[in-house]
Amino acid sequence: MSRRQLLIALGGAGLAGCAQTPSLNLIGETMSATMRSSGGYPRTRAEVDALPYAQMGIRLGTRGDHGILVLSEIAGSELRWVSANQVMVATRFGRIVKTVGLQEDLRSARFFTPDALAAYSPEGPSIDGYASRYLVDTGKAFGIEVESRIKVDRRETIEILGQNIDTLKVIERIRCDRWRWEASNTYWLSLKSSLVWKSQQHYLPDQRPLELDLLKRVSV
Repeated sequence: MSRRQLLIALGGAGLAGCAQTPSLNLIGETMSATMRSSGGYPRTRAEVDALPYAQMGIRLGTRGDHGILVLSEIAGSELRWVSANQVMVATRFGRIVKTVGLQEDLRSARFFTPDALAAYSPEGPSIDGYASRYLVDTGKAFGIEVESRIKVDRRETIEILGQNIDTLKVIERIRCDRWRWEASNTYWLSLKSSLVWKSQQHYLPDQRPLELDLLKRVSV
């Protein structure tokens, strides 16, 4: 289902004269970017689990409040997450590859060597030291080359909305000579699959990083 279809379906439920269930009300609230002042999420674990949609937590920077995005579309390996106020974040293997509605948007990220996150498997070879290169496009520049190198840090148990998850923490060092930009991204990878449960990603220079938490995974 596309984002447009999902929004139409949500609006149409009320127009049809049917009483909205708590789940439908919750969907509408979850898709908004309204935050709580406590620094937590606007929904509880039980409320998130009650929805039939995959959901991603999002925070701009590493402090402050969280919002929740809902998965609206799957295009190959790309997952597109949206909110009711028109923020969209697209991820591929857990990496941010496109944004819409932020102060400055990433138009695309295109790898011309394999992405370490795509190569990761708990049973496969270690990705420690894995190097790759990709091109990014923005509204102001096209084809900017970024270099990436992965360092495996340690196993770490993290907590996402009351759920404890065992992960492999990896640090990605990125560098862009043209922008004279260096940054570090952090990913917490599943020990059971290729999922990225949590990440803190610098997607463009001079922009605060985006912190993503996988609240409810995609059903397959």
